[in-house]
Order: sequence, then structure tokens, then C-alpha cells
Amino acid sequence: MTDLRRAAFPLPGAGERRQPGAAAPSRPWPEGLDGRWSGTTRRILALHGPDGSLDMNANWCLVGEDWTCPVCRRGKVAISKLGPGGSVHCWLVAHHDHFGAGWARFLLKFDRTLICSDCNNAEGALKASDPAVDREFSFSPAEITCFIDAGPNRKHEIDLATARAIWSASRDELARRKDIRRRLRDAVPESDLRWRRSFFIPGVPIETADWSEVRAANEALVGAVADALLRRAGSARNEFLDASVAAPHRAAPDAWRSAPERPRPDLTAVQRARIDGAIEADAPETWRTLPEDWRCELCGRGKHAFPRITKKGTPDFGIGWIAVDGNAPPEDGPGNACSDCARLSTYLMGFLTRHLPDLSTEERDAIKHAVGRTGVVDREAFRRLAVVRPNQVHSFTVEGVRAALDWLRGTP
Repeated sequence: MTDLRRAAFPLPGAGERRQPGAAAPSRPWPEGLDGRWSGTTRRILALHGPDGSLDMNANWCLVGEDWTCPVCRRGKVAISKLGPGGSVHCWLVAHHDHFGAGWARFLLKFDRTLICSDCNNAEGALKASDPAVDREFSFSPAEITCFIDAGPNRKHEIDLATARAIWSASRDELARRKDIRRRLRDAVPESDLRWRRSFFIPGVPIETADWSEVRAANEALVGAVADALLRRAGSARNEFLDASVAAPHRAAPDAWRSAPERPRPDLTAVQRARIDGAIEADAPETWRTLPEDWRCELCGRGKHAFPRITKKGTPDFGIGWIAVDGNAPPEDGPGNACSDCARLSTYLMGFLTRHLPDLSTEERDAIKHAVGRTGVVDREAFRRLAVVRPNQVHSFTVEGVRAALDWLRGTP
């Protein structure tokens, strides 16, 4: 088995973890970045009250203190606001097209764009007020500017009538993209697309407007600028974020071992019927041609146990390739893993950010390595941290992460 233990990752013990709220390193971080240590953050706390707890995410930290939202034109001080419980909310969000383009990314209406959370939430306001709005419809950043009234340190006011008019005018365009997607899927079966692992079709916005500021924000979202700045300073992104991101009401050092966990409920009869119907009507050729005894090499789920319905309401029959315990995946065939195992690293990193913000950089790196960020998955670490259920996305528990870290330290 590939050795992923102490020799590769000298993990600290529980008593050696960085204490919540500990001061950032004494050396300054490069200009062009931000964090709980910055002058802009001090101004924000002075505005809202120095006793407030910060709720600041990684996107906020990876762009400079002078960043301006390309949609509402507010700077960071004006974007900040008091959130529930009195915390000071400082969030930037990746706004993206919810259209399920799959590999045909040229069908996307716009590229992923970094915007403030209030602009991102404007789309949700329309969808909450009108259930008839298609789940795959998204407002472009340029369209959002048409129906928001932005002010400093508050949520946007939304002109729902204008938002509905934009949605109505976009129905035909969305229908055309869906038709193109259907015809592409019929013409190019997924079984012919194994090259998609190494071939990427860049998103080509359907909008023709030359909105250079949005493209610049999108480049910032990728983190390339921040990574270059950190490399020049001799630092890694994880080290920087460990010193910069702030979560409200941080727990005591050992509270992560006993944090409350919310088990995922079993599928209802309605959900089960939807999956059965999707298998009957929408299963792609790659899934239909799988042998009946096919099983995911990592989680062990069989052919009929891994398809599921996504949050968007669309069926997911994805199959991927992973290296388990250092064993190379097969050179041919449909794939050796379900899509949930193939995307394991992405799912787990989100869980760690939400539930275990005080993990040290060494602990986060060890977990990332163990769940495939470098292309290899440690089966024993996976068995300890993942909760596997039929036809549902894998979930995690704080106790499971603790057990996986103990395993990686060499503790049985």
C-alpha cells in the first residue's frame, strides 16, 4: 500500500494544533492579497464594531484589498455587513451558469465570475418567488446589474419585475441550448469521450459584450495571481489561507472531535422512484453497457447503487478513474470508480472548510493527499472518513475525519 503516513506528513498531535484566533505570522503577506490581518479588515471591524466576529471566506482573501465587485461596483468595505448572530460577513462567491453543459462547455452562457455574495443571491430571490423559473437558468453578471439596487453594508434590493422580464426574454435562448445539448448527446455517445480526462473545451460565453472587468474577475477567481504572489514570497496557498480566513465563533481546540453531525436521511419512496425512472429513461450508453457485476473499486457500490439525482434535479451516471492504494487504473474499459469517488477530494475539502476550519495546514494536506488530490486514494483512510449509501453522494463526519487522521499518523 502506498505510504501516506508520518514519513510524508509530520502531523501534529492534538495539543500542537494552531489555536483558533491565533495571530498571523509576523512577516507581512504580499500586497494584492487580503485577510483577517489586513488594514481593510481593521477598517471593516471599526465600522461594524471591533467586538464582532469575522466570517471571511477564501475567495475574499485571494484578491486584493482594493477589489471591486464587477456587478454592483462596491468595494470590500461597502460589501461587508453584519450577518446572523452579529458576525461581520465578508464573502465573495463564484457565480456560474447552472446550465448542465457537461463536457460541452461552449454552451455555457458566461464564464464563472467572482462577485459579492449579495449579487450572487439576487438570482435566488427570483427563483424563490417564482417556482416556474427553470432550474438551469442563470442570470449573467451583466443581467444582474439591471435589477439590483445596491447600497453600502446591506443586502441588495431586488426589482423582481425586471428580473422576471429578463427571464421571460431568455426562455427561447435556454430552449435552444437545451436542444443543442440533446442533439450533441445523441450524435456523440459518452463512450466515445474517454479523451475528456485530458482534453478541456474552454467556456465560450454566448454573450458578445466585451466585459473585460468580468474576465479579469474570473482570472482572479482561478487564484493564479494570488498563487504567483505567494510563490514570490516563498509561501503556499494553504499556509496563507490558514493565517487569513476567519470563521465566526470558532470552537475550542478539541471541539472538532465531538461536533454535532447530521446523518443523511434515507431516500424517500418518491426519490427512489425518480432514480428508477432516470435509469429507465436517461441512462447513457456508458452505464447501460457496464457488466451487471461491475462495482466501484473504492466504495464497492454496484451498477444500480451509484446513480443518483443531483441538487439540480438531473440524473448522474458518471464513471471515473482513480488509483487506489497506488495501483494504476485500468488502461481500457469504462472506468473503475463511480463519480462520487472520483470527485471525493472536492467534496471533502468543502466539508473541512465548513466543519473543521481550525485544522492545521499539515492535517489538511494529509487528508487531501489521502483522498486523491494527487491521483491516489488511500483505501483505509477512505473507509474511516466516508459514509457510503446507495444512490446518494458520499458524506462525511467530524469523527470520521478524526479517525482518518489518526490512521495517517499511524495510530490504529
